[in-house]
Amino acid sequence: MAKTDSLFGATYQQSRQIFSLDNLKDGGGFGQAGRVELRYRVWILLSVGMFFSVMIWMFGSELGGMATDAAAHPGDVHYITNSCAIWMGRCSGFMVPVFKVWFVMFEAMLVINVLWPKPLPMQLLFVQVLMMVVMLPMLTIIILPLSLGGTLVSLGWLGAVVVVLLGVIFLVVQLMKGAQDTRVQLYGKTGTRQLNFGPFDYWTWRIGGGLLVVSLINGFTFRLGFPRPATSNFWTLLVGLVPIFYFALFALLIRALFAQIVSNFYLWKYGHLYQADYHISDKLWYGWLKAKHLAKRRAKQAGQS
Repeated sequence: MAKTDSLFGATYQQSRQIFSLDNLKDGGGFGQAGRVELRYRVWILLSVGMFFSVMIWMFGSELGGMATDAAAHPGDVHYITNSCAIWMGRCSGFMVPVFKVWFVMFEAMLVINVLWPKPLPMQLLFVQVLMMVVMLPMLTIIILPLSLGGTLVSLGWLGAVVVVLLGVIFLVVQLMKGAQDTRVQLYGKTGTRQLNFGPFDYWTWRIGGGLLVVSLINGFTFRLGFPRPATSNFWTLLVGLVPIFYFALFALLIRALFAQIVSNFYLWKYGHLYQADYHISDKLWYGWLKAKHLAKRRAKQAGQS
C-alpha cells in the first residue's frame, strides 16, 4: 500500500502515467495550434461563433413559441413542454443575466484562443475548459430546469423527487469512479484503495427503478401529487424521464475530463521538469512575451557573471 493515494499528491514520475507526453513537443499536438495561420483561425472563429449564435436564436424563438402555446392551452397535458417553458420563464430573471455572462465568456475565450498564439499549458487547458464553459451552464441553467419542469408535470412530485435523486446518485458515483480510475493510473492497483460499487449499484437501481414504476402507475391512476388534474399517456410520462439522461450526460462529461484536470494540475506543479525533460522552448511554454523577458534576464545574468 502506498503512503498516499491522493489525487494531487503524486510525484513527478507517477504523474507521467496520466500525462499525454506526445503533446509536449515543439510543433506537435497542441503545440502546433500556436502557429496556425491567421486566416484559418479567423475561419474557425467565424464558423463556431455563427453556429452558437444560430443555436441561441433558435432556442429563444422556440421558447417564446412554447410559452405562447402554453398560455393558449393552460390545462392540456399534451402541451407539457410548454408548461416547462412557463416553469423556465419564472426563473428567467436569474437565468437571462447568467446566460448573457456565459455567452460573453465563451466568445471571449474563443477569440483569445483563435487569434493569438498562447503558451503550451494554456493550449492544453483550453479544450477542457471550453467544454465545461459551454456544456455545464447549458445543462445546469437551461436544459435541466426545462426538463425538470416536464418531470413535475408528467410524473408528479414523487416522480420528480425520484428522478432527481437517481440523477444525483449517478453523478456522485461516476465522479467517485473517475477519481478511483485516476488513482489507479497514478499509483497502480496495489497502491490504491479499491472501492466496490457493485452492491451499491445493484440496490440503488432496483429501488430507484421500483419507485419510478410506482410513479408511472400513479400517473395513469391516482395522480397523487400532480400540480393540476389532467390525463396522461405514455409519451407525456416518458418526458418525465428526460432529466435522467441529462444527469448521465453531465456525469460522463465530468468523468471524461477528470483525468485531464488532474494531469493539468501536475503540468502546473511540475511544469519546469516537463519543459526540461522534453526540451520545450521558452516561447512555446511561456508565450513570446514572458520568453522575451526570460531571455533578457538570462543575458543580464550572463553579463554579470
